[in-house]
Amino acid sequence: MRWNATITLLGNPERYQDDEGAWHEGEPSKRTVFCNEMKYASMFMGNLRSNDIRSLNNNLQVDTGQQPEVQIQVRQGDYRGEPMCVYKGREYYISFYDRAGEFSVLALVGRLNTVGRTDG
Repeated sequence: MRWNATITLLGNPERYQDDEGAWHEGEPSKRTVFCNEMKYASMFMGNLRSNDIRSLNNNLQVDTGQQPEVQIQVRQGDYRGEPMCVYKGREYYISFYDRAGEFSVLALVGRLNTVGRTDG
């Protein structure tokens, strides 16, 4: 394991109240930690298999607007339940994580761009 990449974990933005009583969302907390990239993992095979099953059942909407892209391994103490991250300059949702020993594996998914998409 090389631990030569970094990921910026984005925490939930904290809400605050101004002097007039209105609530606002602040900026998310940011922490940068070292990580390992795991490109080809079981998550992708499971997603491909479920997409094949849906397409065989004539359900052409085989995705939910998100595309699983990469799994990242971080040290267990570095991940504190953040819902989003920035990896290689792109913002991702953390769809799930798995703690295995001293490491946590984060499954990163990106939003699909559906602008200008034509089905048919």
